[in-house]
Amino acid sequence: MVEAIQTFKQKSIRTVYNVKKSENELSTAWGLESRMEGTRWKEGDVRNSTSSSNGRLNTIRCILGENYVSNRSLHWTEVLNPSEHYGLTDDHQDALHAVLLRNRDLNGDNIVQPNEIRWYLAAIDQLVDLYIGEYALDDASRLYPQNPADRDYQTYWHYTSSSADGDHSWVLWAEECAALGNYDGSHNTVGGQYAYRCIRNLGIGLDDPNVEPTPLIPKVTQAELDDTYLIDVSNLSEKARRLSYEASSLPTHNDLSPYNRPYAKFRVAANDADYPTPSIDVAALNRWSWKGVQDWRWYQTASITPSGYRVPNLRELLIMGTRLPDDAWQTYEGQWRLYKHKSKAMYMTYTSFSRGTYDGDGSISGKNGGFRFNAQDHSIGATSSDADGGYVRGVKDEQ
Repeated sequence: MVEAIQTFKQKSIRTVYNVKKSENELSTAWGLESRMEGTRWKEGDVRNSTSSSNGRLNTIRCILGENYVSNRSLHWTEVLNPSEHYGLTDDHQDALHAVLLRNRDLNGDNIVQPNEIRWYLAAIDQLVDLYIGEYALDDASRLYPQNPADRDYQTYWHYTSSSADGDHSWVLWAEECAALGNYDGSHNTVGGQYAYRCIRNLGIGLDDPNVEPTPLIPKVTQAELDDTYLIDVSNLSEKARRLSYEASSLPTHNDLSPYNRPYAKFRVAANDADYPTPSIDVAALNRWSWKGVQDWRWYQTASITPSGYRVPNLRELLIMGTRLPDDAWQTYEGQWRLYKHKSKAMYMTYTSFSRGTYDGDGSISGKNGGFRFNAQDHSIGATSSDADGGYVRGVKDEQ
């Protein structure tokens, strides 16, 4: 007699958190799917989102509306198309509703309810954190897998998020590591089809979507007594951190190098310590430019101030851009007659771009060196001939 045996295999949830910490030290976290299951979709309507870090709250608000607690109007059968593998009905074919493919109607009433949305669309800071912690993940789980088959053989691989940027979502360009920008600058490049990542909270209740897991990297709410900013990265997996303490400038490196990782703690110089000191030259009405800016190559050999600080690597600058308070970035002003122009500055990294045309493989054309962060709109991307030049906010490892 032959007996048939059926087995079911479920892939484990991945995480970029420091699993060596005890439950007392790190009681909650979030994890992700082993890879993006299914196809890319158009972005969803995320205008109801309110957070750059709380993807679950964003997802619930955007799917069920601001009155999500009492809204009982959306039915599972309106969204899911059971006749197709990972199928959605015509009116719901977008990345926002694709997260419901990972969730279930737990009580069988066919009504989508907040506590049934356990897998959710990543917020933009969570996507950034996936890049910051990517060496804690296997290749297929990373935002830009090296195997082209894991990204549909596409060079340009953009992620939509549950965080709103005006009428659209914040977008991450994975082919540029973790470049951040808006939908208008992205959708033509990818034909309006976006990759997305589903996240799930771990060790936290479902009743209140406003409650977030322990931050991977806590936000800094105010400066230290000496006006500097201390950033703690110890919740991040050791695999994704630089374990060597560096007391001076980092060695020359690109984004693939271990030197493009943060140390467990690092200090950021005060908001009046930008180097060189930025200033705005206003030549006429609506004609202005930054004075004293230097391109990425110049900073490869520059000695910056304050003494003891260095040019940050890419991951450090991403952390600074997503964790420091807005007043950590000074606003500069220039004037011509009665016309004034105000803006926050742009900041350079030390890290070079491995896919660029300068010391890279050239697979991404037009990118000539490293990376630049715009503190005015919080975008970041690889430098190019028409988007190069800025200042530096120094950092140093903290023991």
